[in-house]
Amino acid sequence: MRVAVLVKAVPKIEELTLDERGHLRRDGLALEINPYCRRALAKGIEIAEETGGECVAITMGPPTAVAIATEAVAVGADRAVVLTDPSLRGSDLLATARALAGALAYAGRFDLVLCGKASADAETAVLPAQIAEMLETGFIAAARAMRITPGAMIAEAETDDGWVEVQAELPLVVSCAERLCSPRRADPEALAAVAKERVEIIGTGALPPGSYGLEGSPTRVGRIRHHLPSRSSEVFRDGVSAWAARAAEILAGVAGGKAVDPPPAPDSAPTSTPAVLVVAAPRMDWLTHEMLGTAAIMTRSLSGHVVLATEPGLSGQEVSSQGADALLMVDHLADPHRLAAALTPWAQEHRPTAVLLPSTAWGREVGARLSVRLACALVSDVALIEVHEGSPAYWKPALNYSEMVEIACATETAIVTLRPGSGSRTAPRSLSKLPEEHLPPISVPSLVKTVARVIDDELEPLARAEILVGVGLGVEPGEYARLEEFADLIGAEMVATRKVTDRHWMPRSRQVGATGRFVAPLVYLAIGVSGRPMHMVGVRSAQVVLAINSDESAPIFSQCDLGLVARWQDALPLLTAELRGRGFGTPDLSGNGTESIA
Repeated sequence: MRVAVLVKAVPKIEELTLDERGHLRRDGLALEINPYCRRALAKGIEIAEETGGECVAITMGPPTAVAIATEAVAVGADRAVVLTDPSLRGSDLLATARALAGALAYAGRFDLVLCGKASADAETAVLPAQIAEMLETGFIAAARAMRITPGAMIAEAETDDGWVEVQAELPLVVSCAERLCSPRRADPEALAAVAKERVEIIGTGALPPGSYGLEGSPTRVGRIRHHLPSRSSEVFRDGVSAWAARAAEILAGVAGGKAVDPPPAPDSAPTSTPAVLVVAAPRMDWLTHEMLGTAAIMTRSLSGHVVLATEPGLSGQEVSSQGADALLMVDHLADPHRLAAALTPWAQEHRPTAVLLPSTAWGREVGARLSVRLACALVSDVALIEVHEGSPAYWKPALNYSEMVEIACATETAIVTLRPGSGSRTAPRSLSKLPEEHLPPISVPSLVKTVARVIDDELEPLARAEILVGVGLGVEPGEYARLEEFADLIGAEMVATRKVTDRHWMPRSRQVGATGRFVAPLVYLAIGVSGRPMHMVGVRSAQVVLAINSDESAPIFSQCDLGLVARWQDALPLLTAELRGRGFGTPDLSGNGTESIA
């Protein structure tokens, strides 16, 4: 088999900064292979070796990316191609996908194209699907296991709430999850032994005719805002009781506070106005509700209306109360490739201002394929939508979620994926009968077949939780019952670090961090969590971070608001007593064979 691996060169996370145009600074920085791409590279080399084929590493970046390509060859790739050209600087997602698809065409025909699931410097996770659409192939996202059969692949792929088993014919594009395999690394001797002729350097002149770089980029970076609250890092070393009293005051203020009713959805709008298209999220009605509320508020400022694309048979009354003004009935909602094909003619005719999708594995693939088909802007992982001077402004996290950048779109339609939990749920408005349009059936075949689906956990509770209790390796799984009882007392949900989910002590859907979920609770209580950057980036949007750890040198204490150096087993009973003194319930924490934490 001929395998191509797209390898991205990224700066170290702690060295990331933005230039005056809002682009990542790369000049003068030491680059390394993106962590996800290391897995893709290792698997590509393995498949080529097992099938007697060839593995070609392809990278795009500044001239210093040659070092990345050299390392790819040193660990086992047969050769490498480096696409570097000053005109590529500032490329957005669509322009980058176009350039990489051109580099793949230059390097030859491949049976399999492997990519990292996401990149450490952007986390958009849509580029591989855009490339699949350009290559007119199937796409499997976040593969954690794969098996090659004659002319096809069977894979296990991670989803947002579990995993699926899928089958697809070759050629195929696959993004690789972190758990797929171990990465390969080269020692200095292997790097020095790579012959220069095995690393080929090309420019845009080697690509098919097209628009590349800024010229081919329909998005631009605008304003920048600081996104993260500063942490006071107040640490108690000898005052468990004092810490418990302070922490209880904070938790009681959230858990015992009166819920704030959501704003009502704006009144319905005539369907002759400009449209925002919301694509219903399969099996996740709460996400659809969020997107409808966001779209309704957005169109009120734009004097537009909201169209909901959904499967035939849906009663329009409930979604009309949530913000929908019209229904677009479409088949194949769960199949991203066929859904994108079905929506394309409608979008070309009606030219919606925006197409809103959730930032889930499904939503990213639908959005990626639509952006290629419509040759329009794609903004992934949006956390906030504003209307600025009569035009939508899309804000997304950057710099490891420390900043928010505004993305402006040059095309009439923008494809937008919205982060779960960041949308605007609205109070119901009066029901109305919605006009319906049925899209005609399409003859496009399904490229990826789902054989089985396993759901590990539901996503909505974590997105809605105001308090999260984070569990690290400092808590043994046999003691989880005590934390679960405490979480029930304060109405919290439990989450975990990657090392916990790697041991299968908690579901992967509860993993928080750079390789898991991003959450934004009012309070995050970390128990036995070391506080490594890859985990803490996932809770940076928390308003308050509390921490208990017996290791005084744990990094968590520089990234929390109120920390306690102590055994959590000693601190939790005092915290529970303080909360009960503030009127919390009195469940029997000693029942069911568990030790009381009171």
